[in-house]
Amino acid sequence: MISRRTVLATAALAPLAGRPADTAEFTVQSDGRRKRRVFERRREAAQAALDHESPPILSNGDEDRYSDRRASFTKTMPHNDLGEVDPAAYRRWLRILENGDAAGFEDAPRDSQAVERLNNPQAAYAIELVGPDATALALPPPPTFTSHAAAAEMADLYWRALLRDLPFRAWDTDPRAAAAAADLRSVGAPQLDATTLFRGTTAGEQRGPLISQFLWLDIPYGA
Repeated sequence: MISRRTVLATAALAPLAGRPADTAEFTVQSDGRRKRRVFERRREAAQAALDHESPPILSNGDEDRYSDRRASFTKTMPHNDLGEVDPAAYRRWLRILENGDAAGFEDAPRDSQAVERLNNPQAAYAIELVGPDATALALPPPPTFTSHAAAAEMADLYWRALLRDLPFRAWDTDPRAAAAAADLRSVGAPQLDATTLFRGTTAGEQRGPLISQFLWLDIPYGA
């Protein structure tokens, strides 16, 4: 299985893959030749990215499928008592996104009782100077609102919330962990038990303790 990390790393290195580096070119020099070589390599990588055909942007169709926007992002916006977003507020939000003006986000529709703030809503307009641009990477559309995959993901998230205060040492014996494993197996999680709850599907993720080794061991890096 190809992971997202592998895709990103491959895309970032692809423009330079066809030209092997000559160590002598990058020896520290006082006459500016190294700076020139670095500029040329970066320009070649940028040109390769420009020449590469951008993948199509695929939608799962949910936004157009539901007139009440039940499957769209509407957090912090005004809603009625049934949890349905205010239509005028959603249309205003779409106009802000289409315009892309930073000032418009200061006037984004917001419920008077909302507590949380939107997390970086202008990220789509940012330009990365390292690696490929976000629009150059192909991603499949998310599962549709009524799909089996979306239901399974929702079940997984609810069980994570219910078990978040349960110590890992109790997972082998606590009936809630067993119930979570049984429920997630019923929606398609393969070979799942209390010891492998909430694990990923890539190589090695089913082995060892669930706690991250980065949280368990000291890391001699930065803060």
